[in-house]
Amino acid sequence: MKPTTEADPRPEPGAAHAPPGDGEILDGIAAVARKHLDYAGPLAPEMRLVEDLELDSIRLLTLAVEVENHFRVCLDEEDDRGIETVGDLVAVVRRELLAEGGREGAGASAAPPPAATP
Repeated sequence: MKPTTEADPRPEPGAAHAPPGDGEILDGIAAVARKHLDYAGPLAPEMRLVEDLELDSIRLLTLAVEVENHFRVCLDEEDDRGIETVGDLVAVVRRELLAEGGREGAGASAAPPPAATP
């Protein structure tokens, strides 16, 4: 099994693992903000993305894309509309990681569908 890295925080599919906690997710978001947004301050769940972090639309998009890349999840439009604070983003990433883990687990053990008959 390959070691987990900052660029790939999730273990290999099929490996037994616990999903990251909110603190680990917050740390990952902070790393993304430092690297891609040049944000140097601390992040707290109650901080508002637009008002407190002063993110404009381009920087919000950069944050969303780089968080997706960092955690290897896909945020959809419905998720994006409800994200106003760092804590909202942590919750969405957690939910997506749990959903991805469930899909990976189901995909690994599910039998292939029966062949169609003409």
